[in-house]
Order: sequence, then C-alpha cells, then structure tokens
Amino acid sequence: MCQGLIFLLYYVVCSHLHCNTYRELGLFYVKLWDSSDINTIIDSYDETGSFYALSLSEQREESLATAFGVKSAYVLNTKKAVYIPSLEVEWVHQYNEDARTIEATFAQSPSSGSFSIETQKSDRDYLNAAFSVSAMFSGGKSAFFRYDTLLGEDDRTSESYTLGGRYEF
Repeated sequence: MCQGLIFLLYYVVCSHLHCNTYRELGLFYVKLWDSSDINTIIDSYDETGSFYALSLSEQREESLATAFGVKSAYVLNTKKAVYIPSLEVEWVHQYNEDARTIEATFAQSPSSGSFSIETQKSDRDYLNAAFSVSAMFSGGKSAFFRYDTLLGEDDRTSESYTLGGRYEF
C-alpha cells in the first residue's frame, strides 16, 4: 500500500512539473525539468533617518531560468513504520544574469544631482539540493523533515529546514 501511496504522491507532483517517474525495487526516481520567466518591479522609495539617506528610483529585473534535476526516494518498511528518505539535486541555469543600474539621489538634497549604483551580476549556474525523510506510523501518525540548500552561488546562500507531523484524532 505504501508504494502505491508514494506513486500517487509522485503522480500529483509530476502533474505540476515536467518529469518522468521510474520505479525499481522500492526505489523511485524522477527526472525533473522546469522553466521560469519572472519579471520583478521594485517601487521607488526614500530612506529616512540619516542625512545620507538615499532616494532610490524604480527598479526592474527579468529572470529567465531553466532547471534540470533528479529526485529519488526509497521506501523502507519496518514493523513500526514506513520510512521514505529522499534526495533531490537540481541544476539551474540563468539566461539573464546582467547587472542592474539603480538611479539614486540624496533624499535630503535631491537638487544636488543623481548618481548610479550598479549591482553585481548574478551567477549563471547553481544547484539546488535537498534531503528529506518522512515516516508513516500506525494510528494515522506521520512525521517529516526536509533540508534545502543552495550551492554554487558566489554572493548568496540559502538554507531551510522544515519539520512537521500529523496525527488523527
């Protein structure tokens, strides 16, 4: 029954992503690919609280990326629970890694002229990786843990931990 549940879970996930699911001897693995096109607009704003506060102009950024990866999971049946460890690795490629130019003036003296601040280029390629384990116990109890991290970015780090559980009453 648990393998059917895992297959159903992957079917639901794969209906939202572009992927293929494979199953051999309790090991499931999924090839994933995705693309995203994100346009971001940051409204102009004025800093306060300092003589050197800045007035920053509106900023626009476009991000076009593709991601290719694999996710694998293995079903471990024991007398007390069913454990499902999972591992994901995803390579992300950014097509628009250009630096942005932000126009600014001093908020206390806008007539003194404007100047430009150039941001750094974002990394063209990086990895998303994750490890998770979920457990289903008798009596309708379940628990899960997930760790996500970003690898290969020069100027940015990201880690997240998720812990949860469920029980019937």
